[in-house]
Amino acid sequence: MTKQVFYDPQRKRWKRLRRVFDVLAVTGVVVGAVFAISLVKMTPLPELLLTAPKHDYAPLPVELGPGRGAKLRRSAHRRTDLKPSDVILNSGEGLRAAYYVEDGDEASYSSLWQHISQIDLLFPEWLHVLDSDGTLTSFSRDNRPFDVVDSSGVHPVDHEDRVAKAIQRVANDPTPAEIFPLINNFDPAKNEFQASIGDFLTNPDGRANFLQQLDKFLAANPSYRGISLDFEEIPSEAQQGYMALLTAIYADFHAPGRNLKLYVNTPVGDDDYDLKYMADHSDGLLLMNYDQHQTSSDPGPIAAQDWLSTT
Repeated sequence: MTKQVFYDPQRKRWKRLRRVFDVLAVTGVVVGAVFAISLVKMTPLPELLLTAPKHDYAPLPVELGPGRGAKLRRSAHRRTDLKPSDVILNSGEGLRAAYYVEDGDEASYSSLWQHISQIDLLFPEWLHVLDSDGTLTSFSRDNRPFDVVDSSGVHPVDHEDRVAKAIQRVANDPTPAEIFPLINNFDPAKNEFQASIGDFLTNPDGRANFLQQLDKFLAANPSYRGISLDFEEIPSEAQQGYMALLTAIYADFHAPGRNLKLYVNTPVGDDDYDLKYMADHSDGLLLMNYDQHQTSSDPGPIAAQDWLSTT
């Protein structure tokens, strides 16, 4: 039978290998001892006899503009550290506004969470007016309606504080996003704007009830700096009542000590809307210049040059 390759009955190979290990161990101990002794007896080098150079450095004078401070601004698109609601629209500040729709699509919240640091004015679609009596209505995440204000008090509309938590994530920013809940006449359960908006706007008692509930809602949520109003498909005969509602809200929001803001969504190219009056009785108009072509229209470009030029 052929012997195994590594067969070593006299253990000669192991004796030679053991001597090698012993030599390496002794060498390691000697090297370590020499290194330790050299550290203890190390003599520092003498300092160089050089004079330290003198630099007449001085900070350049920087003139800070209004609202600018020493702290770092939240985003490069902002020119000042003013609160977004304190900025006059179209003043060159570069505000960024965004809508948030809580429609059960987690991608919507994921996008909000990802981009919240880039948003100045946030308009979450939380409130609705669906009846002529002006009741503030909200919907649960599974599209069940509930009264926002009732005999038991004011009910929260930011489910699980999701939006508040997103803003809190960037709370160290000097100018975090401010919330202006959006109020419209859209019924999420029916997926349509309610024609009853005309009955509400022409009902003085309904408008008064709406304003009373709105005041209670904002008093219970002091972090909300006002509202965004988005009533659509308003009948021509209800325009006068709409202007009366805007006048009442604007006067209420600008009463001494309140400092709330009213932003109004409005279409363009519609002669029924008195844009001059609306601008004079609001803190800003949000023009609904939507895409030229979309999923509900005929095929075509999002914004052709001729359409963009005319709008």
